[in-house]
Order: sequence, then C-alpha cells, then structure tokens
Amino acid sequence: MRRLATVLGPVGLVLLTVGAGWAVLAPRVLPTAYRGLIVAGLVALVPSAWGWRAALRDPVGGKRVRFGANALAAVSVATAAVLLVNFFSVRFHQRWDLTRTKSFSLHPVTIRILEGIDRDVDVVGLYPERRQTEFRAIRELYRIYSYHQPRIQVTVVDPQKRPDLVQELGVRGTRITVVRCGDRLAYFQDPGNAVDRERRLTAAIREVTRGEPKVVYWMYGHGERRRDAEGEEGFQQFQRSLEEDFYEVRDLSLGPGARVPDDASLLIFADPADPIPEEEVAALDAYLRRGGRILALADIEPGGGATAPPPLAELMRRWGMRSPPGIVVDPRPEKSSRYPEPWVVLGEDFGGAEPVAPLRGKETLFRGARALEFFTVMEDQQIFHMPLVRAGVGAYVEEDVQRAMRGEPDPEAQAEWRDTPPILALAAYRRFEPRPGQAGAGWEARFAVVGDADFLDNADYPARANTDFAENLVRWLTGEELLIRKEGERRLAKQALAIGPPRQQAVWLGVVLQFLVVFLAGWAIWFVRRSK
Repeated sequence: MRRLATVLGPVGLVLLTVGAGWAVLAPRVLPTAYRGLIVAGLVALVPSAWGWRAALRDPVGGKRVRFGANALAAVSVATAAVLLVNFFSVRFHQRWDLTRTKSFSLHPVTIRILEGIDRDVDVVGLYPERRQTEFRAIRELYRIYSYHQPRIQVTVVDPQKRPDLVQELGVRGTRITVVRCGDRLAYFQDPGNAVDRERRLTAAIREVTRGEPKVVYWMYGHGERRRDAEGEEGFQQFQRSLEEDFYEVRDLSLGPGARVPDDASLLIFADPADPIPEEEVAALDAYLRRGGRILALADIEPGGGATAPPPLAELMRRWGMRSPPGIVVDPRPEKSSRYPEPWVVLGEDFGGAEPVAPLRGKETLFRGARALEFFTVMEDQQIFHMPLVRAGVGAYVEEDVQRAMRGEPDPEAQAEWRDTPPILALAAYRRFEPRPGQAGAGWEARFAVVGDADFLDNADYPARANTDFAENLVRWLTGEELLIRKEGERRLAKQALAIGPPRQQAVWLGVVLQFLVVFLAGWAIWFVRRSK
C-alpha cells in the first residue's frame, strides 16, 4: 500500500495543481478537461494519504513523509510558476528584433495600418509546401501580422491539400494571397521577395478594411497623354503601382454638362494640350469644393517655342496657383556631369509637408519642367498652399526656350532666381466645414500641380526618387496618409524569415557541438576531482 501511495501522491498533486491552475487562468477553455484533472488528482491523493497514515505516527517515517511533502510542495509551486509564466506570456507577449536589418519586424507604416483595424480579417496564403523555404518564410511573416493585430486570422496552406478552401475563395493558381473582410475580398500574386510581399499584403488589408474602394479617373478629351500609350511615353509602370495599392483606374471624359462622378477619389490630368472649357472648369471647381482631389501634370516640350499658360490655368487661378512663362533650367556643373541637358532638372529641396518629408536627402528628376507660383485668393482666403518640391540652388527660369535648348546661361535670370529656386510641384488645399444641421467632420479639397509629366512616364518613373514622390503624392491626395512613410522611417531590406536546409544543418551542428563541449567539460572536471 505504501508503494502505491508513493506513486499516487506526486501524480495526484501534479494533476490537482494543473487542473486548478487551468481553472483559474483559462476557465472557458475546455472546462470538462480541467475538471477531470481536478477530480483525478483528488482521487489519486485520497488513497495516497490513507497509505501514509501509519508512517505519519512513526518518528522516522513521519520525517520522511514531511521531507517528501516539502519536495512535492516545491514541485507544485514550480509547476504553478511555470503555468503563470506561460499564461502571462500568451496574454501579454512581447517580441524583440535585435537584427541589424530588422528582418523579423514590420514596417512602421504596416503597424499603423494594423493598429487601426476594428474588424476581423482573414489572410489566406495558398503556397505549395514543396517549396519549403518559401512556405515557412511566408508563414512566419504572416504570423507577425497576427501578432501585431489579433483580429487577423492567418492560414497558409498548400492549395492541393485544401481544394475546398480554394473553391470557397474563388481563386485559381498557387502562390496567391487572399485577404477577406466581410464581403470584401482582395488578392495578389506573390511578388517574390519579403519587402514587396509585406507592402502588397498591407495594401490588401487596407483595401478590404476601408469603407469604400478608391477610384482614380484618368482624364482625357483635351489632348492628354494616355495611360496606355506604348513605349517610354506610356504610364504603365505608374498605373501598375496604383493597382498594386488596390486603386481602381478608369478613363473619364467630362464633356459639356458632365459632372464628376461621386465615387472619384482622384482625377489625373496628364499634360492636356488643349485649354479646358469654362464649363468643365466650373464642374472641376465644384468637384474640389465638395472635397475633391486633382493631380495636374503641366508639361513643357523642350523643342517648342514660347511657353503658353497651361491648359488648366483658369482652375489653377481659382485655387491660387499659376505658372510663369519659361522653362526651368539647371546648369550647375555637378548636375551637368550626370545629366548634360540643361532642361533636365533635379528636385532637391523638399518641404515639411506630409507627402514629401520622407524624401529629404533624395532627388527627383524632371525633364522640361514649368515653374509654379502661389498667391492669396482674395475671393477665398481659406485656400492654403504648400510647395512640395523645389529645384536646387542655381536653377532658374529661362523665358527664351530656344536659348535654354542651346545651353546659353542668362545672367539676369540667374540673378533673379538666385535666392528663391523655382517650385516644381505645388499643392493647394482647403478645409470645408459641414453646413449647419449636417452631421460629419467636414471635408478637405486637395489640388496638386507638378510642372512636368515626364517624371511619371515609363522612362523616368523608376529614376531617382520619382517613384516614392509619386506614390506618396497619390496617397496624400486620396486620403491614404497612413500608407505614407514618416520622415526617418527607412525601408530596410528584409532577410529571409525562414531557415533553409543549409542553415538548418548549421544550427543542428551548433547544437551538437555545444552539447559535446559541455559534456567533455563535465567529464574532465569529474576525472580531475576523482584523480585527487
């Protein structure tokens, strides 16, 4: 009986401790299980206590029993401590990324997006398990999203093993990520690297959790450059970037009596050649004054003659912006060594405005750019302006375009612009409060003008910081400020988030070597002590 008591006592105490800890820390998780553990522990302790009743009367046996009880109590306390540590680590867990490149961290932009989620989101990655390194890397990356936002449920599976899930999602193929929130769904093909993968997933989460889709209208009907133009003059790369951020791009021609659609998040005028009729200017102005957003690209052809006002000059005037005649020239030797054409201008001075603050220290590239100016609108002094990009010190506006083409500097013009380099991109904005009796927080009109259209075409869009500038500008115009990187938030290149077979071998080798070193050291110490 005493032997049975010796076995049942520790077992019953452990079962009772685990069951009681479970009941206190997680009472809603499988209550039948922890109740069963408590009952089993009590059932085991009763015969154990009965078996040791005689030993308690014996002084020697009682001492052994008390010693064993102390040991069991210590084991129980240690078990309870482990349970508490495990409980608090699950409820209040924290991770630290000590890698130099922050390989296991999300970008601050992503974290800001995740912190604002107030609804359940499902992220499903459909990837073949045969590509084990990629499969593990994607699973680990997506789990970091779930760590930062518990409302995100992550599933990474092989589509061949879950055909039911593939049919439910309605997608085909592999290496696809599907994001779902309620009845809204977004998906993307895997881009092939961790940095772009994070960006695409963040944009997809933002797409399904925002109130309505973002529609960008590409304007035409006034000689604008088409977004589907072939070759270097097309805008396919810029359009692809918009679509990767889940903007829906459509064509739009206003025409007489037309009204800007209510679902328009942004209108883009890509270098119109013909003046905008007064009726359409009024429609565009009305669109802005109900919280609309416009991006106008006002270009100059270097081979042309005298520069005329941009076709959107009247709309710009209503919003306190204009373009002085001439072309921006940048004859500085340090620039000419990289771009010998004088009409190729580098934007170097970025203000503190939200779209451009992260670009400080970078350069944007413009070819044949207009200078822009702003003034106070007397009819509406609530319109404010912010310069986005200025040319470097030494650039100036040359009214004689042919002289600029020949590369002949104009000392008088240089002196006039010496202290105030030309503005290459300018924005106007105005806050409108709701009318009395109307609910809401008001709205804000945003109108940005860039003195060049080439910086967005296929030839120059990837150049310098043009991509970052264009993406940030579009995000600011469409109210997606959360996607804009703040100043000082660098995009760090992520390393692989999973350990491949070669690295696994190295890890196992390190573990075995550590064990051997400890074993040999212990054996040596034992041998030395024994020899003495």
